[in-house]
Amino acid sequence: MFSNALHPFCVDTYKACIARAHRAIGRGTFPREALQDIEEDIKSTLPSLHLFHEGTGPIYQDLKDLLAAWTVARSDEGLPYVSRGLTFP
Repeated sequence: MFSNALHPFCVDTYKACIARAHRAIGRGTFPREALQDIEEDIKSTLPSLHLFHEGTGPIYQDLKDLLAAWTVARSDEGLPYVSRGLTFP
């Protein structure tokens, strides 16, 4: 989606993080409460625009993927959605 506007390093890093997030979600090892927090945040993000509505919003999955990738990338810093020291294979 953003690959034309970003430096190749950023795109590669995003792809690596989203791959790790998808693996963790698929295995059931992505923190359940973090995933719930992400979904709740998406529901409250500009609800009147319907951009992020689950099932009908055209960029719902893009936002969810971005937040999951960010969660993986920043898990070492204990930022929102994650616990300090959380690791993703």
